[in-house]
Amino acid sequence: MKKKVLMLCREVFSIPFFFLEDSFIKDGYETGLFHIHPEECLYNECDYNHITYYELRKKSKSKLYDVKDISDKFVSEYKNPNIDYDYLKYVEENYTYFKPLNLQLMSSQFNTRYYHFREKYNFTTKEQNLYCLELFYKKAEQVLDDFKPDYIIDLDTAELMRTVINEVAYKKKIPYISIEHPRYESFKIPTFNIGLNTDEYFKKKYNDNYHLSEDELKDEYAYIKDYRAKQQIMPSEYKNSVTAKYEKDSIMTSLKSVLRTSKMINDIDAHNKKVRRKAKDCILLTKYFGLIKDFISWEYIRQKLFKPNKYFQAPIDGEKYLYMPLHLIPESTTFVKAPYYVNELNVIEQVSKSLPIGLTVYVKEHQSMLGERPISFYKSVAKLHNVKMVQFNYYKDPKPWLDKAVGVITITGTGAYEAALLGKKSLIFGNVCFDVIDSINKITSMQQLPEYLKTLGNVDNIHSCAAYIKTVKEVGTELKINYLIDEGYKILENKSEITNEYKNEIDKLYEFYKKSFKIYDENK
Repeated sequence: MKKKVLMLCREVFSIPFFFLEDSFIKDGYETGLFHIHPEECLYNECDYNHITYYELRKKSKSKLYDVKDISDKFVSEYKNPNIDYDYLKYVEENYTYFKPLNLQLMSSQFNTRYYHFREKYNFTTKEQNLYCLELFYKKAEQVLDDFKPDYIIDLDTAELMRTVINEVAYKKKIPYISIEHPRYESFKIPTFNIGLNTDEYFKKKYNDNYHLSEDELKDEYAYIKDYRAKQQIMPSEYKNSVTAKYEKDSIMTSLKSVLRTSKMINDIDAHNKKVRRKAKDCILLTKYFGLIKDFISWEYIRQKLFKPNKYFQAPIDGEKYLYMPLHLIPESTTFVKAPYYVNELNVIEQVSKSLPIGLTVYVKEHQSMLGERPISFYKSVAKLHNVKMVQFNYYKDPKPWLDKAVGVITITGTGAYEAALLGKKSLIFGNVCFDVIDSINKITSMQQLPEYLKTLGNVDNIHSCAAYIKTVKEVGTELKINYLIDEGYKILENKSEITNEYKNEIDKLYEFYKKSFKIYDENK
């Protein structure tokens, strides 16, 4: 009997799977595509979903599933939903292995407007959230029971349906494989729980490598020594992204960005007036007037914040500080992996209270949040006597911030990994695979902060870092995910041809999943 692979699709993360399905079919697998994003499925064909949903479904050879039926049902009944409380009780009893239901709701931007600043999303009611959970779980059970996959594969970890499928798949003993970012070069490793905790296979392999000699880890030692000697450590995959952006856009570039957004919204409205009227104020559809308002406001404020301003301060030479880089909010690294800590102002306040005398917290904004986070946030931070919001583009690379810090504190950020490679201690709050490294400590209670903050400083952890890197190389694969998505989009739009380079990257993605199947089967 053929083995079955179900591919989970959402927006641009769908694209590589269209090219990947041929590899599975050629090897004798039966494939399914499951589009899990309500908004993408609800809309009639337009620029927003033309390639990622409609075109993909027309060309795919896989068995097709989506959430259009439950999204339509939700839209029709969201004002007065008939909630099946007996079913939700069954769900709570059977599908809360990783998280309770209210914590599962934190996985989606739709259900978490209270926790972020995006006006395009509506605030939710208790009834809307419960009805979402009911319909999503019923759909997940239906699809998995119908297709009966041997493996579920994915490229991302965000959004509620993924969290739901993770719970259902675990209960049904179906491996759900997604991609985890270990932060070592462009390597990606498999996660079998959407990154909610470090997989046992990875910890076991790391422990084996930890007991190797320095000579057996000589390549990894050399890499770390070279890393520590570098002037710049910004990962290559971040180049040309907002994370590596230190100069403001021109006024013309900002205007073009707003115009592009407006054009997309106009196109959606032109094809979906009836849909949007029917779903007015429904949580499954974004408020696009709010999106335009957001974009105009963001672009205006960004122009101001990239320049020297009264909200961000320059670092003081010789001042002892704890480095605290902030996150893009909302994103899966916080809302999925650290849902108790998404209120970053509260986290900063707790760190401030716990800080040893003589130390200052240097809080650095994430470039993606410039304009999106309200100015009131920075004003509140400035009122804390031992905390400074620092000018995010004072340095053009993370290295100087880390070199001069006594340590790093972050929710789940790359800064903790970078600090480890530079021989410094760090504290984290969420779930990351690099927390196996000796110098990275996970905070599970705010009451632990005072003691942990006393221990910050330099540390001899090169062996642990080397064991971690060797583990990533052994279980992981070098993948260019952004290239697979961006170039694949152009190919599907007939604006580019499939090159040998693109075929090779698809082959590497295929081998990643085949390798993941083997890891799962060997460790189940």
